Formats: sequence, structure tokens, C-alpha cells
Amino acid sequence: MSGKEEKNGELRSEKENLTVVYNPESARGQRRQTFNIYLLLICILLLATSIAFGIIAFLRRTPASRECLTENCVRTATLLLDAMDPMVDPCKDFFQFACGSWNQKHVIPDDKSTFNTFEKQYDELQLKLRRLLQQPIWPVDSTAVVKAKTLYRSCINTTRIEQEGVRVLEKFLKSMGGWPVVDPNWHEDKWKLETVLTKLRKSHRQKILIRSEVGPDDKNSSMYILQIDQGDLGMPGIEYYSEKRKVFEAYHRYMIEIAILMGATPEKARREMNDVIKFEKRLAEITIPKDDRIDTSQMYDKKTVEELQKVVPQFNWLEYFNGFLLVKIDESEPVVSMATKYFVKFGDLLQNTSKRTIANYLIWRTLLRFIPDLPKKYQDARLTYKRLAMGIKRDVVRWQKCVGYINDKLGLAVGRMFVKENFKKESKESVSEMISDIREAFNEILEENDWMDEETKKVAEEKANAMKERIGYPDFILNSTKLDEFYSRIVVSENDYFQNVLNVEEFNSYETYRKLRKPVDSDFWAHIPAQVNAYYNPNTNDILFPAGILQPIFYSKNFPKLVFRTDSSGNN
Repeated sequence: MSGKEEKNGELRSEKENLTVVYNPESARGQRRQTFNIYLLLICILLLATSIAFGIIAFLRRTPASRECLTENCVRTATLLLDAMDPMVDPCKDFFQFACGSWNQKHVIPDDKSTFNTFEKQYDELQLKLRRLLQQPIWPVDSTAVVKAKTLYRSCINTTRIEQEGVRVLEKFLKSMGGWPVVDPNWHEDKWKLETVLTKLRKSHRQKILIRSEVGPDDKNSSMYILQIDQGDLGMPGIEYYSEKRKVFEAYHRYMIEIAILMGATPEKARREMNDVIKFEKRLAEITIPKDDRIDTSQMYDKKTVEELQKVVPQFNWLEYFNGFLLVKIDESEPVVSMATKYFVKFGDLLQNTSKRTIANYLIWRTLLRFIPDLPKKYQDARLTYKRLAMGIKRDVVRWQKCVGYINDKLGLAVGRMFVKENFKKESKESVSEMISDIREAFNEILEENDWMDEETKKVAEEKANAMKERIGYPDFILNSTKLDEFYSRIVVSENDYFQNVLNVEEFNSYETYRKLRKPVDSDFWAHIPAQVNAYYNPNTNDILFPAGILQPIFYSKNFPKLVFRTDSSGNN
């Protein structure tokens, strides 16, 4: 029922559109995401277990007083029975017993590399959001909702996108210093890495070479602090950069094809993109592997900008930071580095690489982000690469791309539309009751266990009781004035999709970097409501269930409460 997805760079699936937009990512975020997935899978398995044994009891004709034959009970039982293989002995193979029929009835679609219950839920969510976004713009719509609908219209208008071509993109790339492989007027003496990187940071938050964020300090979660980490790669991980792997060659061909489509001669594209992939391969070699980044406390390295400059003297850090931050800082500004070993080697790599190669790499990685938003011939090149790299046979249909993108970028406006029709106040109350049951059961287990001393039990109980719950959506999105104010900086036009994309990216960068030196808003939600995921943040002791996952098959306020109460405690 589950499968591992490759989500970085161009191997990301379209489901990536549900990634967090407003919460700065760091190594701890990656670790938390993995933990969240495992936590949710465990909850689902417990849910399946409790319901499965309930169904077994029903099939064995337990006393009538224990039977539930209401419409909601029957629907819940049908949902579980549809996934189960009752011919299998659960004591010998519980997974096959609980999920055997589900796997037989669901094949992996041509546009996906995996398919599981999360993917199925996501597909159903997409259909609901599509219906909302393609509705007419009503006079009663808030400005934020109008912007979401307008952005969707511009995205779905492929005729206009083809007519516009890459005119806006070319203008944007020129403002970023130009792409040497296609620009005959590019000159090395007029190009400076710090200047270009700051422009890229202000225009969009893609993590090229350096991941720069403003996020809560791990050592003081009440305040925002400047953070740096190693950058992302164009492919999912360092293991992909072996020249023996087919995906490496496919990625190289992808680079060359895009350069040619943008105007480079085939010979020049091959020569210069060869230098680019060699550079990216060296970046992969100095990138710290995920297995060495598990203990975030060991990676946490707070320095002043002045101290950082001494460690990595090949890069002007103060000029870089002041280029995109909204407040001016000096050399005494604290910075948390989560990959100091990487940055030491990064400085050496810069010193031994030509400006032309670095400039070509920066623009290539920028294009990698924007290719899904370009005319069809660019997306065809992307699909060729994905077919070789992931086995994907066809691209997702346009409306699915657009729905995912708008939900990702204007998720609070989309969330407002979604919860008004699909998530009622009663559901919030029901889930809150479920969390209360979980907390109560946890405290009971604490009392019974004999491997913790009394002091540790007390601390654990205090943390459980203090855990904050975020259910469904933040209340402010139903307030038109507050929601419109949040998105007031975004300008959207129905006839200029790519410019809309640039405007939205710039807004998201602004939202991140404006927080420096400000206290963390404990009421702020970093996650969009219409997404299929659930979260626990150990730093803030928050548990979050977005409205998108609180839908059948994972949840319904009409499901029998006993299902969730027995699942919550792990008993049946």
C-alpha cells in the first residue's frame, strides 16, 4: 500500500505540489517528514487492524447487541472489506489479509511511479479542487479566491501559453545574469556569483548551491533565525551521479536538449553542458549523505557572519545575505549552518571552477524548476527524461498540474474553498475528541509501563498534555479581510501565466525572508489545508491534521466513533 517516491529535482512526482510552501525547510524538516510518513502509516495500520478484527467478529456473528448495522457502520465495513483478502490467515500474513484485494484492484497509472492509498486520496482531492477552481468568479468571492481562480484559468490556457513562448522567461534569465550557453554577449568580467544568487533568492526559493532560509531556531523555537544548508541537486541523491547509471546519461541529454531548445547550437550545448554535469557531479561528491545528517544536534553550528566568512573565505557572505534579506545585517548577525563541512569544500570548488560553468549551472537549475510551466516542447523533453529515469509513460493531464500548482502556491485561498464544502465544524470537534482519547490512552500506558522512572513519566505526561493540536485549517482563512491581506502582494493576470508564476515565486520568497528577527507566531500554520498528510513537530510540540487527509478513506465524521477510539489506543 505504500512506495518510496523520488521527489527532488526533476524526479519529483506531481504529488510534490503538496509540499509545504510557507515553512522553511532544513535537514530537520526532511527528518520530520520521514517521521510523519512513518507515524501516519502506523496509524493507518492500527486503524486497519482494529476495524479488521471488528469485521472478523461480525462475520463470526457476535451477539446482536455488539453488531452495528447503521448506514455509516455498513459503509465503513464495506470500505475495509473491499481492501481485504479474507482467504488469507491474518496470523500468517496480516498485510495480505488487510490489503491483498486493494493491491489487486489498483494498478500503477502511467503517469506515476507508485500508487498507494495516499495517492488515491490525493487523486480524489484533486477532483474536488478542480471543481472549485473552475467555477465562475462570483461577486461574493474574496480577492484571494479570485486570484486562485484567475491563476488556474491562466494555467489551463495552453493556447495562450504556446503563443507567449519563452518571451517572459528569456527576459527573466537576462535579469539573472544570462545563460552563457545561449548568450553570445555574456562576459565573465561582468558576472558575480553573489549578485546572481541574491537575485535568484529574491525571485524564487529554489535551493541551488546554498539553501538559505529564515526559520525557527532549533535552540530557541520562539525566534526566527537565518539558516544555511547544503543545496539540493538536480537529481534525487548523490547515488544518481554515477556515470554508469542510465539516469545520469538521461539527465545529461536532458540538459543538452533544453539548451538547444533555448537557442544554443548542438555543438555548444554538448560542450558546455558537459562542463555543467561534471560540476554537478563534483557538487554531489561534497554533499553530505542523508545517513550522516540524521542527528541534527550534531549538524547544528551557530556562527556569526564574520566567523562564517573565516571558514569559507571564497564567498562574500555579508554581501550575499544583504542582497535578499529585508533587513540590513552586519557581521555580528547569527547564522545557523547545518552543513559546515559541505561549505568548506564548496568554497574550494568555487575557487577551482570557471564563472562560465557556474553561471551555466545556476541557470540550468533555474530552468529545471520552470520547465513544467513552459510550452509543450519543453515538457516533452522533460517527459522523455522522466520516462528513462522513473519509468513514467505519460505526463499528468494539464488540469491536474494546474490544480496541484495553485494549491501549492495559493494553498490558503484554495483551502478556504475546500473546507467550506468538504470540512465542517463538526469534523474539527470529532478529531479533537479523537486526539483527546489518544492523549488519555497515552497517559494510561505511561502509568502502566515499568521501564521509565517516575521523573521521566512526569515529563512525558506534561508534554502530552501540553501538545497543541491543529485540525483541518487555520480559522483566519474564513475571514476574507485577513486572507486578502495575506495575499495582497500577489498580482495575477488571466492572460500571462508565466509572469504569474514569477509573481507567486517572488511572494513566497518575501514571506520567508521577512520573518528575520521576529518572534515565531505560535498560531501560524506552515501547512496548507488541502493536502494528504499529517504532521507532528517535536520542536513546537504540535500535532496537525489538515482537512485534506481528514476525508474518506482515512477519516469521516460519519465513521463509527468506536473505530477511532480503539485505533487511537491501539486496542480492540
